Amino acid sequence: MIALLAAMMVGAGTLEVLPLPAASKASFEDHLPREGVFASPTWHTWCPSIIQDEEGLYHLFYSRWRRRVNFTAWLTHCQAAHAVSENPQGPYRHVQTELHSGRPGHWDHTNVHNPKIKKFEDKYWLYYIANTNKEIDGEKLLDTGRTGYGHPLWLPLRNSQRTGVAWSDSLYGPWTRSEKPIIEPGGPILKLTVNPAITRGPKGEYLMIIKGDKEMKRGSSRNQALATGPTPTGPFTYYEKAVIDEFDTEDMSMWHNKAENRWYAVYHAHVRIGMMVSENGYDWKDAEQRDLTTKIIHFDDGTSWVPDRMERPFVLTDDMGRPTHLVVACKKGDRSWNVILKLRRSTAS
Repeated sequence: MIALLAAMMVGAGTLEVLPLPAASKASFEDHLPREGVFASPTWHTWCPSIIQDEEGLYHLFYSRWRRRVNFTAWLTHCQAAHAVSENPQGPYRHVQTELHSGRPGHWDHTNVHNPKIKKFEDKYWLYYIANTNKEIDGEKLLDTGRTGYGHPLWLPLRNSQRTGVAWSDSLYGPWTRSEKPIIEPGGPILKLTVNPAITRGPKGEYLMIIKGDKEMKRGSSRNQALATGPTPTGPFTYYEKAVIDEFDTEDMSMWHNKAENRWYAVYHAHVRIGMMVSENGYDWKDAEQRDLTTKIIHFDDGTSWVPDRMERPFVLTDDMGRPTHLVVACKKGDRSWNVILKLRRSTAS
């Protein structure tokens, strides 16, 4: 019997992550897009976020980099790409790369990663992380990407990561990029500003949850902080209290549920995808049931698939901010996939 993975209490019921069609299992073998799975035979695909346009078309923005380098080239050779579908679960068709790296002298010269697409007012905003180091380029950069975490140049690149944004009147660009990062380490964060999540606050302000490093304590070196700003580009000011400080997390995704007038966020924490809630957008706590799902993909024929890694959770909502889909990035061996899972609200008994 298929285990439907219960999540937190939401209003009068719980969220359940529904199984994928059994036919989609083939995508984990041939790496072709199908319902619920987006992949490529020649590219690593990661960091999914989805938005629906005015005509009803769904746009998947995602990270991609060549498989022939290595999976760890996410830090060195990544770009922000764009795919479309008539259905939120796909299958999605690749359209084009929206943001390349390679802007000499700029903060995002070396890499473009972790795109997060949003619409505020009449513009589209593509938040992303990047790094730069003018002394690490060419063969040095390629060697770093191939070697990965143990390379002596890995930490200088990793620690130079910052968050910025590009904006456009169209989901197809052209994009105007911020000339510098829109948020630097500060407040509870000592190092890095990565994995941005952003939405509107109770007074129309912009709320951003950002991940960074903190002073090492109790086995945890990462934390998540909240910053607020008057515009989508800031300037952002840190809120004193950290969102998550007591254990390592990454990859926050945040939204406002208008039907409940509450703010929600999901995050990746090693063996689970967790969920938080806030009554005001500023003060956060665990949701009534903090685990949205364990890191297992179920199919409607009763089988399941266990990836080595399941990260980068993103929640797609309807126009009232009610969750409809959970989107995650999965890796097994040297291959990767973006997986789109339907969410269903179960009525409380």
